[in-house]
Amino acid sequence: MPALGLKINSYQVKLGPKMVYGTQNTSFLAYAHIRCFCEQNHAFDIFFLLPNSPVPAAYYLPPAGSASGNAAIFLPQDQYKSYIDLLRHEKPVSAYIWTERPDTCHIYTGNEPVGEGEI
Repeated sequence: MPALGLKINSYQVKLGPKMVYGTQNTSFLAYAHIRCFCEQNHAFDIFFLLPNSPVPAAYYLPPAGSASGNAAIFLPQDQYKSYIDLLRHEKPVSAYIWTERPDTCHIYTGNEPVGEGEI
């Protein structure tokens, strides 16, 4: 299963001046963390890193037992506004999780009419 297109049902945001996280290989510093809760028991984490933080490799962990599947990408903190705006103002939004190339995971909107504008 190389790619999953999963509807995002809800999301959670964590903000802080210097949040410390760790993976198996390294720890990193984030300004913001968005966790998207997707269908098919998957989560998609988007970490927005501080400029001086190490950048971990993106990853995908398939569901195992009662644990959900999880993908994560790591971006510069200045990209946070674009991602949170998309989640707040668009519907539907989905996560594209490329299981064999997690560095290409992203979120995207459904088809929208041209010139829809914002209310």
